[in-house]
Amino acid sequence: MRLLGDRSLRFVVENIAEPAHYRALVNMARRYPRPLDAYRRYLLGRGSYPTRVAVRTPSGVVRPILWSFHDMLTLNEIFCREDYAVPTPPPLVVDLGSNIGLSALYFLTRGPEVRCRLYEPVARNLERLRRNLEGFEERYVVEPVAVADFDGEAQFRLDPFGRYGALNQPGDEIAT
Repeated sequence: MRLLGDRSLRFVVENIAEPAHYRALVNMARRYPRPLDAYRRYLLGRGSYPTRVAVRTPSGVVRPILWSFHDMLTLNEIFCREDYAVPTPPPLVVDLGSNIGLSALYFLTRGPEVRCRLYEPVARNLERLRRNLEGFEERYVVEPVAVADFDGEAQFRLDPFGRYGALNQPGDEIAT
C-alpha cells in the first residue's frame, strides 16, 4: 500500500514517531509563504513540476526551482527538518554531490560570510544548481566532477529521479 507522496505504509509507520518529522511540519508553516501548497506537495506528492517554491531564510525569501517531487523532499529535509542545522554559520561548506544546489542555498542564506565549495558531476544538475544559486555567484565555486578515493575516470550512475548517484555501482542511468 502506498500513501503520503507514494511512501510505503511500512515507511510511514516506522517514521511516525520521529520528532524531526513533527518539527518539519511545524517549520513548514513558518518557512513557506504558501504552506498549504508545500504540505500538498510534500505530504501528498501532488503538484506539477518544474516549479518555484518560496522559502523564508535568514537572508530573505528565496525561490529555488524544483524539478520533481523528490526535490521537494530534499527541500523540506534541509530547510524544515533542518538536517544541516549548525549553531553558527560555517565560514566554508564543502558539498560533495551538490545536486541542484539546495544544500548550498541553505548555507549561503545563513549569512553573508558563508562560502561554498561544490562538487557535482551531472551536467543537468550543474545547470539547475547554477539557476538555484543565482545571486550568490561570488560566494561559491563549483567543480563539475565526482569525488572519490581514487584518481581517474569511472562511470557515474543515477537513480531514476536524479536524487542519488554513485561511482562504479549498478544504476538506472549513466550520467553525462
